[in-house]
Amino acid sequence: MQAQALSISDARHLLARTGFDPVWKEIEPFLPLSREQAVELIISKANTRPLKPIPSDLLSTPEDSHEMMMSRSDGERHDAQKKERERLERLQSWWVEQMVQTPTPLAEQMTLFWHNHFTSSIQKVRTTRFMAQQHNTLRVYALGNFADLLKAMVKDPAMLRYLDAANNRKAQPNENFARELLELFSLGVGNYSEKDIKEASRAFSGWTVNRERANFQFNEKEHDNSNKTFLNQTGNFTGDDIIRIILEQPATARFITSKLWKAFVSDTENPTAIQRISREWQYKHKYAIKPLLAELLNSPDFWAPSNRGRIVKSPTDYVVGLLRVWQLPNQQNSQWRNSISLLGQDLFNPPNVKGWEGGTSWISTNTLVAREQLMQRFLHDAGGMRSKKLPETWNSATEKLWLEVLLPLPPSDTPEGRPAQQIEAWLLDPVFQVK
Repeated sequence: MQAQALSISDARHLLARTGFDPVWKEIEPFLPLSREQAVELIISKANTRPLKPIPSDLLSTPEDSHEMMMSRSDGERHDAQKKERERLERLQSWWVEQMVQTPTPLAEQMTLFWHNHFTSSIQKVRTTRFMAQQHNTLRVYALGNFADLLKAMVKDPAMLRYLDAANNRKAQPNENFARELLELFSLGVGNYSEKDIKEASRAFSGWTVNRERANFQFNEKEHDNSNKTFLNQTGNFTGDDIIRIILEQPATARFITSKLWKAFVSDTENPTAIQRISREWQYKHKYAIKPLLAELLNSPDFWAPSNRGRIVKSPTDYVVGLLRVWQLPNQQNSQWRNSISLLGQDLFNPPNVKGWEGGTSWISTNTLVAREQLMQRFLHDAGGMRSKKLPETWNSATEKLWLEVLLPLPPSDTPEGRPAQQIEAWLLDPVFQVK
């Protein structure tokens, strides 16, 4: 029996969840495909290599030494901070441009997912160079293997600085890095003890950052070279041993699977499905990320009508989707970057180590008003929707097609009027806030 081909609604659902709001020319090629074929196509063609590399100076501008900063006058220090802010804004704008122009949005969504999982903030890291390097690392491993990604991130200079690991000495172990590693990046709450945190922090002692080379450095003199007991295993463990033991735990696979479930499938977990998928991911797929995504996207829960329109768009989803659908000009990149920040998602600057909470936290009285104001500006700008060519023939079939392409669920209202008026009403409808 031949598998059923996708409906327009099915294709839109898959493309919006694995990327950003799609247009008809993206949806149409998927209509002859089955669900499994469509998922395979999206995953197989996803390429995390950016269309344009990060500007080289953002990856090479050296960090000022502490002595140099302290020797400056207030005015000189202010100018240096201003230049650093400008570098960060260029990095943010560069990433927005990648997300808008990419032919494989899944790669950008996964890079964005890991950006909010392995959090670091420019506020504490202080140098755009480190943040740009971290972004490149996330991009390289975004669709690769989680074990490799975890091993790379625990030696990432921005991460080490953000979580104070660069100051971890054997005489005075710093537990911050070990605590967040276990709680937020791997095992999840309830799957380790306070003693495990202390023992892990000893194993990571001596890990630091070479400021001049902007890379990981191991200071053997500051490493605690004695036995540690971590998750019921004992030995003269190093940080690499801690990561190996973490990856052996079923709780790690379950924690990451659950987080990806909430990002791609539903805000409501299915514990039975997550348990089955996470076990296969760990033992069969050895933490390869693409097979995990295939399992999630092929699950009955993903396709269930009750799970459509259940995930609130992040500010990045909202703005980038708008840019992609209506092909707005790139020269306004700084405006769109600022819009994403205004809506609550300042890229490379999450609010805390837990990252952006997501879900319904994206919607508050203030952010909802800001979203509506942004949409109103777009609708009435010369370069906005009213300048676009709309169908000359507008009948019930055309209206139905546009509705299915633009929205994941029926709108709360469809007023009578010209095509532009109806489309404007849909873009301002509460349903446009979800995917």
